[in-house]
Amino acid sequence: MKNKNVMLICCVLGGWFGLHCFLENKIGKGILYLCTGGLFCIGWIVDIIKIATSPNLDNKKTSSFNYDYTTQNNDKKICWNCGTYADKNSSFCPNCGKDLYNRDYSLDYYDRYYLDHKDDDEQDLYMQNRTINFCDDYVVFDFETTGLSAKRNKIIEIGALKYKNNQLVDEFNVLVNPRTHIPDEVTDINGITDKMVADCDPITKVLPKFIEFIEDYTLIAYNASFDASFLESNIDKLDLEMIENKIFDALPAAQKYIESKNYKLATLKRLFNLDFGSHRSLEDCKTTNYIYQYCKSKAEK
Repeated sequence: MKNKNVMLICCVLGGWFGLHCFLENKIGKGILYLCTGGLFCIGWIVDIIKIATSPNLDNKKTSSFNYDYTTQNNDKKICWNCGTYADKNSSFCPNCGKDLYNRDYSLDYYDRYYLDHKDDDEQDLYMQNRTINFCDDYVVFDFETTGLSAKRNKIIEIGALKYKNNQLVDEFNVLVNPRTHIPDEVTDINGITDKMVADCDPITKVLPKFIEFIEDYTLIAYNASFDASFLESNIDKLDLEMIENKIFDALPAAQKYIESKNYKLATLKRLFNLDFGSHRSLEDCKTTNYIYQYCKSKAEK
């Protein structure tokens, strides 16, 4: 705005001096001042036109941070995985453990005007049902999705492992047809393509089966608020009865009981020399369960 004011002032002054020179019969100087003022005027008018014709961002839900990729008001960083703000000196997100600089998703994967992360009301299920108590009967679950917003993106894979008395008794693993294109950025991460899900059931058929599978078991996930937001959003969309299962987040437990340079799931997998894959639901469930059991053993000592 300051630049526009400067251009406006120069435009007015140039025009005034040009007119004055013409009145004094100083034609050359008058033309020079008018041309100079005119150039400033053109630049100012072009900027005004750009603003007038640009998308109205006031009608969008925008993030309150300067869009410089990592900072908010020069004293905060934002995690591009979960939307959590971190201290400016932090290298990793305090919530999900992701590297704040090396994002798993490219910038192009987001709307250019606002960060496409979870809305506050998408965390109600997790906030209401979360627990910090370890248990012996539980279901570890993980979703692969087309993006990070539970309201705008779709589930493309559900994986779950059911444990009774800490012993694996059943598993659930289903690809889901999102009925929309899977972004290339997502395929690059988890390998799931449009062709792979083309003949799969949509979420309308898969989710009721998943809810039946989990029964009333405690649900465990890594960065559970993310998966819980997708679970809650899709239950709402399908007008199903909301679940009341307790939800345990393995991420804070890992931060408490495991020493690591960061708390990405892939990093912890390497730390414990696990031979599970990454970025596929069932494989991530296996890694999460190992971390859960490790933390549980530490907590019980």
